[in-house]
Amino acid sequence: MMIEVLRFLESIFFQPLTYLFILGLLLLGLQRVRRERRSFGLKVYGTFNEVWYAIGPSLLIGLIGSILMMGIGVALPTGIVILLTLSYIITMLSLQFRYLSPLLAVGLAMILTYFFPYFHLGGHSGWLGSWIHDIQSKWLWDLGVFLAIGALMEGVLLYVWGWRHSSPRLINSKRGKCVGAHEASHMWILPFLFLLPVSGHLQRMGWWPLAQGTSFSIVLFPIGVGVQQLITYALPKKAIRLSGLWVIVTGVILAILVAVSYFYLSTPLLLSAAIFGILSRLGLVLCHYYLLDNSPFHFTDVSNGLRVVGVIPGTPAATMDVKIGEVIVSVNGKAVTSEQEFYEALHLNLAYCKIDVIDEEGEIRFVKGMTHENDLHQIGFLFLEPSKRTKAFDGLA
Repeated sequence: MMIEVLRFLESIFFQPLTYLFILGLLLLGLQRVRRERRSFGLKVYGTFNEVWYAIGPSLLIGLIGSILMMGIGVALPTGIVILLTLSYIITMLSLQFRYLSPLLAVGLAMILTYFFPYFHLGGHSGWLGSWIHDIQSKWLWDLGVFLAIGALMEGVLLYVWGWRHSSPRLINSKRGKCVGAHEASHMWILPFLFLLPVSGHLQRMGWWPLAQGTSFSIVLFPIGVGVQQLITYALPKKAIRLSGLWVIVTGVILAILVAVSYFYLSTPLLLSAAIFGILSRLGLVLCHYYLLDNSPFHFTDVSNGLRVVGVIPGTPAATMDVKIGEVIVSVNGKAVTSEQEFYEALHLNLAYCKIDVIDEEGEIRFVKGMTHENDLHQIGFLFLEPSKRTKAFDGLA
């Protein structure tokens, strides 16, 4: 039994997607550091921050998804697993993390599975013939459950974790004015557990009421979930949570469609569910572009202070309860309207500072914190002012 457990645990490392996703995480961290250095002359988070940040949510949501998959009894044969892998690789050809979604990959696999029997691909023997037979057997309902659960798990990830650790940027508007933005770029690798119909493994699993077959092995499959959203029109938390709710509602609708299709044995309804899932996810991307082009900028310059675009973790600023989007109007009793005036005001008290802040509701409050004489220029605030440490800004794509 222990050998069987070890075999299914190591199955995820035989998946090429695992290594492609890990490579994507590393590239995501490198892109983030380069982007932040271009805007502010420094990095807000380290290169490997994306890796460490992804581990906890990936394992937790992967566990929840696996419990649902195993509890319902989702069983997918080897041919379908191969098709899922190829579908994910197709979505990754865009080289954009916004398209890394189970809604797109699993939805594409469902559409291919639906139409695959109409192609006469018989006459193959060996593994290829077996995989083709698996796909032609139409495991659509199991894929539909996979699609609905994957959508719900993706929505929860976006809603709970997608807005955290967003990356601040300075960009040029279409009129050439420097404005602030935040980019939410994250990726999670969910280890999903489901049944693999075989012979000779884990006999008499018939208590799973909805699984096809009587003998199963267990396999771990990596599910990639990505978010890549440039936000100029709102605070990151509000914008990303709306995206999460969009995906959650999509998942609920898919779950209803899949449940109805089970009771009415309707494969066209499952095809409709797959198409709906893909269109909903692509519609979300189009909605992001629309808001980017037609909404007023949130992180704009003000005449009576300094707009805070970001706060660097682990710095004195991170302990002062100043939030992104707020405006610092005075430091140690001196009004500030530029980064130079801000640091000059800090020198009025080398060990302690009092900062007056205007919050998002327009209310004034003051915060205080400790500073260090040798670290005044590393206090940790990133302002909506072109930094002297950098010569160029990202353009608004």
